[in-house]
Amino acid sequence: MKDLKPSTADKILKKYEDDNEYHFHAVDRKWIIAAMEEYATLRQPLVSGSLSFKEQLEQEFIPAIRRMAVKERKHLEWLQKHDQNNKQIYMFTLRSACVLKHLEERLDEYIKYAEGLS
Repeated sequence: MKDLKPSTADKILKKYEDDNEYHFHAVDRKWIIAAMEEYATLRQPLVSGSLSFKEQLEQEFIPAIRRMAVKERKHLEWLQKHDQNNKQIYMFTLRSACVLKHLEERLDEYIKYAEGLS
């Protein structure tokens, strides 16, 4: 444990170890802390000069929802080509149609919402 420099991640992991009366080996701690730090980096809030909320909606969020709807539409079309007399396939088809409808409705709402932002 001497090779680990004290850090916030190290202190957090130590707290959880103490609280749960379980302690990791130094090698395990190294990889766990690396994962914690990578996760923290990914979860950093937007910094000044980055995309505005409207830009995020238009450039990231709305296209992601659109891609989800396209994938769901392809999935629904694939399901519809199969035997709808099979109860399981029929139920999957109904569910897929509901998911697609939901995604398309939300997509329209997000687009209208983004248009209304200044």
